[in-house]
Amino acid sequence: MPEIPVADSKAVPEGEILAVNVSDQAVAIARVDGKVYAFDDRCTHEECPLSDGFVEGAEIECWRHGARFDLRTGAVTLPPATSPLVVHAATERDGTIFVVLAETAPAQ
Repeated sequence: MPEIPVADSKAVPEGEILAVNVSDQAVAIARVDGKVYAFDDRCTHEECPLSDGFVEGAEIECWRHGARFDLRTGAVTLPPATSPLVVHAATERDGTIFVVLAETAPAQ
């Protein structure tokens, strides 16, 4: 998959989340400890937009039912979600955030 520019680096401050559309796919970008992370913008529990959620350390918390996911791996860290979150490769260069979409969903 190609590397796709998705946002200006300044659009994602530390601890914040930005919703973007990458090749017709809803993706969220978050910054933790200066590093950007990209992940599907849908909670695997009830399909809520995670971009409306909260960043806590290296986790994203769904605003609706409190499910949590590790931003680095997509692993569920707190139910009610049981399926992992799809994470995508994210990098920053010259003031731009780039995403490479994951080719497959994680094992359920």
